[in-house]
Amino acid sequence: MRIREYRNSDYAVLAEALQAEDLFSYEYDSEEKLEEKARRRSGFVLVAESEDGSFIGSIGGLLREGEGDERPSIFRLVVLPGQRKKGVGSALLKEAEKRLGDLGADSLEIFIDSENQELKNWYLKRGYKEEGTKDVGKITHCVLRKFL
Repeated sequence: MRIREYRNSDYAVLAEALQAEDLFSYEYDSEEKLEEKARRRSGFVLVAESEDGSFIGSIGGLLREGEGDERPSIFRLVVLPGQRKKGVGSALLKEAEKRLGDLGADSLEIFIDSENQELKNWYLKRGYKEEGTKDVGKITHCVLRKFL
């Protein structure tokens, strides 16, 4: 497995993976928005690929400079179902945490569906702590935070 920067040619497979997991939102995940996030000096989108170069997962990170009380965050961690429980998600998360730390973040947060206990436990095992909930649209999200 190799982790690299997002390329425009990754969009179709990444959008499909996000849609399959009900994580896709055109407002945040349009091709233009992902390109913008990938080009930001204070953010990134990473892709995990298999030895043959096939997409197997992705994660984004954003420092959120000057955006009010919002903290540095990770977003849209997705791993293809056939690649789960092989360390792909952990490797993507670790690389995202490192890059955000290198950008100056001392902590970061992620919002997850508050009803997804399995995912919440996955993050808790990786050092995240629950900070409460936040309503976004019709969904109540669990806010998780980790100090780097």
